[in-house]
Amino acid sequence: HFPPQQDVLDAVMQAVKAESFNKRALYVFGTYTIGKERLFLEVAAALGQKVYCSKEKAATLAACGLAPRYASLITTNHLEANIHAVPLFKVTLDGLSAILAQYRGRYSAVIGFSPTGWNHAA
Repeated sequence: HFPPQQDVLDAVMQAVKAESFNKRALYVFGTYTIGKERLFLEVAAALGQKVYCSKEKAATLAACGLAPRYASLITTNHLEANIHAVPLFKVTLDGLSAILAQYRGRYSAVIGFSPTGWNHAA
């Protein structure tokens, strides 16, 4: 039994807001080639910020015909956003450590979200 999608969105927003005191926090959301977009797009919309993703992911999202309010939140410039959508397999302790090391000096913390049923504990 999985929690309702809105409950997951609410819990993630609560976690992001709890870290909002740290202006040097990087939020990393795991995603598939297609799937899990609603989570990081809703967070970005609520915060009034952009989401960085690779050029390939941006092209995939563009092909999906995102609503204009979401399409305007996508950027392929990693320096424009502290919300990043990355392949799901990168949201591990080692993967997040590597991402934080890559941005040493820019971010002081990385908060990762791995939105998959495989991580759900009943």
